[in-house]
Order: sequence, then C-alpha cells, then structure tokens
Amino acid sequence: MFFTEHIDYWYDKIKNGGCEVHLSNSHVGDGAAIRIARGLMDPDTMVQILVLAYNQIGPQGATAIANALLETNQQQTLKYLVLTRNEIGPEGAAAIAKALGQSKRLQNLRLEFNNIGVEGAVAIARTLATNTTLHTLWLSSNRIGSEGGTEIAKALAVNKSLHNLKLDFNDLGPEGATAIAKALEANTTLHNLWLWANEIGPAGAMAIAKALEKNTSLRNLELFGNGIGPEGATAIAKALKANQTLKCLELSGNDIGPEGAKAIADILTENKALYCLKLSSNNVGSEGATAIATALNRNKTLKYLELESNNIGPDGGEAIAKTLEKSEALYSLKLDDNYIGPGGAVAMAKALETNKALKYLMLGSNNIGSEGAMALAMTLETSRTLKYVQLGYNRIGSEGGLAILKALETNKNLQYLMVRGNDFGPEGFAAMAKVLETNNTLQDLEYDTYRIPYELWNRIRRLLQENRNMARRKKLG
Repeated sequence: MFFTEHIDYWYDKIKNGGCEVHLSNSHVGDGAAIRIARGLMDPDTMVQILVLAYNQIGPQGATAIANALLETNQQQTLKYLVLTRNEIGPEGAAAIAKALGQSKRLQNLRLEFNNIGVEGAVAIARTLATNTTLHTLWLSSNRIGSEGGTEIAKALAVNKSLHNLKLDFNDLGPEGATAIAKALEANTTLHNLWLWANEIGPAGAMAIAKALEKNTSLRNLELFGNGIGPEGATAIAKALKANQTLKCLELSGNDIGPEGAKAIADILTENKALYCLKLSSNNVGSEGATAIATALNRNKTLKYLELESNNIGPDGGEAIAKTLEKSEALYSLKLDDNYIGPGGAVAMAKALETNKALKYLMLGSNNIGSEGAMALAMTLETSRTLKYVQLGYNRIGSEGGLAILKALETNKNLQYLMVRGNDFGPEGFAAMAKVLETNNTLQDLEYDTYRIPYELWNRIRRLLQENRNMARRKKLG
C-alpha cells in the first residue's frame, strides 16, 4: 500500500506540472511506469527532470515512457531522463531511441546497467547519428561488445551535439576502441569520454593515441583498468606532445610500470594543458615516482596528481616531497597505500613548510607511524593552505595522535581530517573533543567511533555540526 500511495503522489505531481520528479528505488515496475507515462502526456505537464533508477522497469514500462515522449513531442519539456539499473533490454532501448529521434528537448539520457546488448546499442546509434539535442549519454555496463561500440562510434563521427559519453564495462575490446578512436579524429564536439574496464589493451590505447594527435575537442579521457601496459601508456604520452587541449587523463589500473610512468613524465615537461593526472594502481614503483617528481619541477600547470597504490616506498615519497618544496601549481596530491613510511612522511612535512599551493593531501595506509605523524603535526600548526588531510590506517599511536590534535589548536584552515584506523588511545580521543571547543574551522573528522564512549562521540558530533553551521552562515554572508 505504501508504494501505491507513493506512486500516486508522484503521478499527481507529474500531472500537476512539477519540474523535477525523483523516484529512484521505489519499486515502480512496469505498471507504475505506464501510469507515469500517462502523466507525462498531460498537456500542462512541465516535468524537466525524471529520475527512475533502480526500479525494475522492463521493456513495457520503457516503451510506455518512450511513446509518451513521442506523443507530446511538440510541447515536451523533459530534458533529463534517468533509467539507470532497470531491465529495459534491447526492446526498451529501441523504443527510447525512437523517441530520442523525434525529441527536440532531451539533453541527458542515462541507461546504465540495462542489458541493452548489441541490438539496443545499434538502435541508439542510428538515432545518435542525426540527433542534434542530446549532450550526455551514459551506456555503461550494457554488454554492447565491440559490435555495439563500433556502431556508436560511427554515430559519434557525425554527431554534432554530444559532449559526454560513458561506455564503461562494455567489453569493447581493441576493435571497439579502435572504432571510437577513428570517430574521435572526425568528432569536434565531444568533451568527456569514459571507457573504464573495456579490455582495450595496448592496441586500443595506441589507436586512441593516434586520434588524440588530431582531436582538439576532448577535455577528459578516462581509461581506467584497460590493460594498456607500458606500450599503451607510451603511445598516449607521445600523443600529448601534440595534443594541447586534453585537460584530464585517467590511466589508473593499467600496469604501466616504471617505463610507462617515465614516458608520461617526459611529456609533463612539454605539455602545458594537462592539469589532472590519475595513475593509481600502476606499479610505477620508486623509479616511476621519481621520474614524475623530477618532471614536475619543470611543469607549472598540473594541479591534481593521483599515485595511490603504486609501491613508491620511502624513496618515491621523498622524491615527490622534494618537488613539493617549490611547487606552485599542485593543488591536490593522492599518495595513499604507498609504504612511504616515517621517512617519507618526515620529508613531506618538511616540504609543506615552504609549499603554499597544496590544499588536499592524502597519505592513508602508508605506515608513517607516530614519528611521521608528529612531523606532519608540526607543519599543520602553521599551515595556512591545507584544507583536507587523510592520515587513516597509518599505525599512529597516542603520541602521534595527540601531536596532530594539538596542532589543531592553532590551525585555522583545515576543514577535513581523516584518522580512522589509528589508535589514539583514551587520552587522544578525549583530546578530540577538547580541541573542538576552540577550533571552529574543522567540519569533518573521521575516526573509529567504536573506540570511544557514546557521550564523547555525541559531544564531538555536536561540536562538528556547530562548525558546519558556522561555515554555512559565513558563506551566506
């Protein structure tokens, strides 16, 4: 009964002209989807955003919604349609594609996790080739394979409106990636492309690299978990010598090793456009990290660097720290899970004494211990730039914990601190509440709540909420 009433409420809202309808995870199913579709056909409807994710909507429900869009094409107001994680299949995708072909307003379409397969991808591709309104299309995890990817690529080559395309987890393989790469050579409007976990391998990466030499529209390219290896990374690096328009590159989880890291480091001394580089889980080691650190001495544009889970060790940590001493550009640095140890943390602390640019520092799971924590605490006492610090799971004991908390007595800039997975002891946890009596800038403090009494937890929670409220009032003026 609850869900029936809930559906009726949103159905009435659609009929009465509500602009946004959010109905995710509400057991909608095909029956209620058909009723929602009827609401969309009301002449007075003004719905612009319709979110129906996680609702077990099948082909019948998707077709009903598609038909509603077709019948109301002239007065249609819908701009954003989300059908993520339903069961629309190829039939539902074909119906949505038909409606998209006639739509004059729909700008964002999300169909992830719907098992649309090759058939559904082909239907959408045919529409995409002539559509002039769609800006965003998300088709991740739909089993479209290389055949479906190739059809989408053909459409992309002639489409003039799409800015954002997500094709993650679709088994595109080298063939699908090569087709998309060829489309990128002709496409002049796509800004963001996600191709996570598609097994494109070195061959697919090399094809994309070739496309990057000609493409001038792409701003963000994400190739996480594609097995491109050192060969693929080297090809993309070489392409970035010519490409001066790509802003963000995601190559995490590709086992590029020291060789691939060195190739990317080489282009950092020449490329003046890239400001975001993600290389986590690539086994670059201290050798690769040192190469990147050396390149950053000459790079003045990179602001975000992710090297998480790369086993860079103390040597790699110290090399990056040395670069930080003079860096004026790097804004965010992620080095979690790298075994930099106390030595790496001490070097990082020393670098932060002179660094005036870094605001986000992530050093979780690095076994820095109390020695490393105490060194970082001395820096935090006077830091005027750091806003976000992650020190979780570092084997920091009470001595290191107390030092960090004492630093917060004078630090007036830090807004977020993560120390979960460390044992500060009863004295340390009591100090958390005490420091928050005077520190009014820290808004989020993540720690192991199970280690402390309820009364102390509640006191810390209340003080943090007061700080958040104060920050909100300041922002509003």
